Amino acid sequence: MKQEIQRIEKMKRLSLLCFLALVITGIWAEVYTIGNGTESSNQAPVNVNANFSWSKMIYPATDIINSGVVSATSIIGIGYQIQNPVSDHTLTNQHVYLKLTSETNYTDFNLDTNNFTEVFAGSVTYQGNGWQQLTFSQPFTWDGSSNLEIVWTNHHGSSKLQYPKFYRWSTSSNTLVYKSGSTFSYGPGTPAYKLPNLQLITPMSPEPAVTVYPGDGGYALSGSRLIWKSGGGCPTSYSVHFGTVDPPPLISPGQTYPWYQPELEAGETYYWQIVPSNAYGTVSLPPVWSFRVPELGQLCENFENELPPGWLNPGSWDFPPDQYYPYHGTKCAQVRAGAAGNLLATPKLQLTSESTLEFMALSNAAPGSAGFRVKRSSDGTNWNEVAILPAISAANVWQRFELDLGSLAGQSYHLGIEAYNAGSGNNPLVFLDHVVGPRSVGVYPSPQVSISRHEDGFRLSWESLDGVTGYRVFAADDLDSFGEEALAELSASQTFFDVPTGNRKFFRVTAIY
Repeated sequence: MKQEIQRIEKMKRLSLLCFLALVITGIWAEVYTIGNGTESSNQAPVNVNANFSWSKMIYPATDIINSGVVSATSIIGIGYQIQNPVSDHTLTNQHVYLKLTSETNYTDFNLDTNNFTEVFAGSVTYQGNGWQQLTFSQPFTWDGSSNLEIVWTNHHGSSKLQYPKFYRWSTSSNTLVYKSGSTFSYGPGTPAYKLPNLQLITPMSPEPAVTVYPGDGGYALSGSRLIWKSGGGCPTSYSVHFGTVDPPPLISPGQTYPWYQPELEAGETYYWQIVPSNAYGTVSLPPVWSFRVPELGQLCENFENELPPGWLNPGSWDFPPDQYYPYHGTKCAQVRAGAAGNLLATPKLQLTSESTLEFMALSNAAPGSAGFRVKRSSDGTNWNEVAILPAISAANVWQRFELDLGSLAGQSYHLGIEAYNAGSGNNPLVFLDHVVGPRSVGVYPSPQVSISRHEDGFRLSWESLDGVTGYRVFAADDLDSFGEEALAELSASQTFFDVPTGNRKFFRVTAIY
């Protein structure tokens, strides 16, 4: 207890010192945005569609001042705005340099980093889209009046199929030069009247991290990494808390990379918490997230083997490797969805009161253009609608969908995920992955029913099954019309059901787990 009090007091003193340092130097913790362009390009600040690349950019002092920086300021990081989502995208051997300059445009199109300050050297990881911040290894001081020149060199050594495109805006002179190729060359590069949108981050405590995968409350496939990204403020380290209790224990303090590889057990629920820190503070109340791991035998598909056994593909889905694959594996299912819909269906599944269907989906079309219908079928040919899910709400962003199937408990169905054109434009390209659902028929044992005469009718009886919470009895005029409404729902201890005389029907008994 005494040690804990001393630790808290030490943190308070450090926080006070950081605050006093900011006040004395006249620095206000802030993020300043320069540019709001809506064009996009993969050329700068870094071109990952090539083995090697570099770019150099001049940001005028007037633009810096107009962003809100009105005096000499310490910069601890920069941010660039990504247009398209990227998944767990790591680049090694990246270098960033800064310099104050009086030049307003480039006349020399070669690369020369002499007289620059190297503010970053290492690996960069991109997640999703939007603003992605880079934390400097040492602060850089802008003097309040000079133009700012930024150089980014990419020595990763190989291109990536999935690469980020950065938002940019047009300028009135050559403020950008870029070059890429199969080998690293110092020039000459290509000049452009463009600049990428930029954030300047001044000293500040970090913001809470943002979960990337798995989604809070969702599933994580076996072998998955826990992935997050900075929520802002340029953290320099992350402490990872992880376990089967809430709050979870600390298991990896002060790591610098935004992922953690846990060992996961089937059927378990886990909790995790990420605590970002930098020299100016630590997030005090970060969120705790949770996820589940599918049970053994549960439907769990990411299409690495293309169309899996037992699946149905009446909607002509394809399964090629693609730049849009999400955070597990390298393939997904994709289709050009028409107005009538394109169906991809699971094997026949045994539904219980706890059953859900979860999947991840993405479309590169405008928000609202692509939607999903979930359907059911007992024979894989005739389909009935279960639910219409909300349309995909953002272009080029993976979204998690989840549907409660409890109303179908006791039934066995193929579940169809049908993508369709929900808008008025061209048929959208739709991507599907990470499908988790109930167990296939046969994985849960069903009662073996015997029929005997009883009083004026008949008795259905069966042996008790381990692990059940009850039984449901269904009646129908034919084998394919049992419907969703049970004739009776029984406790786990009752292993018979009496049928009155005159009920000439088909009967089915299912177990509830």
